[in-house]
Amino acid sequence: MRVFLIVLLALIGGSSSAATFAVTNPADLGTGTLRDAIFNANTTPAAPHRITFNLPAPFTISPSNALHSLTNNTLVDGSSQPGFAGTPIIRLTGTNAATSVGGLQFAGPGGGVRALRIERFDDAAAVTLLGRSNFVEGCHIFSNLTGVTVGSVPTTTG
Repeated sequence: MRVFLIVLLALIGGSSSAATFAVTNPADLGTGTLRDAIFNANTTPAAPHRITFNLPAPFTISPSNALHSLTNNTLVDGSSQPGFAGTPIIRLTGTNAATSVGGLQFAGPGGGVRALRIERFDDAAAVTLLGRSNFVEGCHIFSNLTGVTVGSVPTTTG
């Protein structure tokens, strides 16, 4: 009986901790994609989590459908891409997205995005911050060909 209880506790009561999810695939769907990393961050308890990047050149992600909202405290960290030297090199582009599809959406508290180039989500927001203490840091956000550069913009919206 004692062995049974130890095994049962190990299966259901294991310690959880913050996790890192790597984006290694620039495709819209599948293992190692940004969509997959967001899903894993949302379904893994014990945030804060971190989404990192290790993409092959040209470092572009072009979703065709809306990405899931980030509901856990998660940092989407473009500065983790090998070769990053202070200017965003990971591109999240809406060129293949439907008209009303936006970029990243943070619905949970404390999440944010760092060092991404986010562009061409023409009829929807490139980044939506709905949770408390969400942030955008060191990103370049282009809504059209001239674009706008955003530095650090903390918010307490939500």
